[in-house]
Amino acid sequence: SGGTTAVKVEGTPPGLHLTGTVTSWGGAGLTFLSCATVASFTKISFDVYGQAAGCTIELQLQTFSQRPTDQTPPGSCVKASDGTGCFKFPAKSAVVDLATAVSASSPKVVSVTLSGMTNWATSAATQIVGIQWQFTGGSCTPNATFTNIKFVP
Repeated sequence: SGGTTAVKVEGTPPGLHLTGTVTSWGGAGLTFLSCATVASFTKISFDVYGQAAGCTIELQLQTFSQRPTDQTPPGSCVKASDGTGCFKFPAKSAVVDLATAVSASSPKVVSVTLSGMTNWATSAATQIVGIQWQFTGGSCTPNATFTNIKFVP
C-alpha cells in the first residue's frame, strides 16, 4: 500500500477513524458480507472531521464484480497473473479536502451523486459490497474520522 493505516471505530461523534502514514496510497472502509442494493438511492453522504494534509481523498464503492475472488469476503473478479484486472470500483476523486484540520463539532458534510462517480453503471447499484476511502499523494499522515455514512434518495 505504500504506507500503513490503522482503523478503529471511535471518536466523538463516533465513526470510522483512519490514521497512518501514507507514502503512495493507503485507506480503509467498511465491507459488507453480502451485496447491498442501492438502486432506490441517488447519493451517498457522510460527515468527516480531522486532517489529511498532503493527501488526496478518494471515495470508492466496492462492487462484487470488481472485488477479487481472493479477498475476504470474495468477489467475482479474477485477477490476471500480474495482479491487475480488478478494483475498477465506482469512485470520486478529491471527494473532500482536509488540508486544514476540521473539528468534530463542525464536520464537513459530503454528498456524492452516484451517477457522477467514475465507473458507475446501473448494474453497480445491485452489487455494493463495501465503501472505502483511499488516501493518495506524496507523503501524508491522515487522521480522519468518517461518520453519519448513508445512502440517500
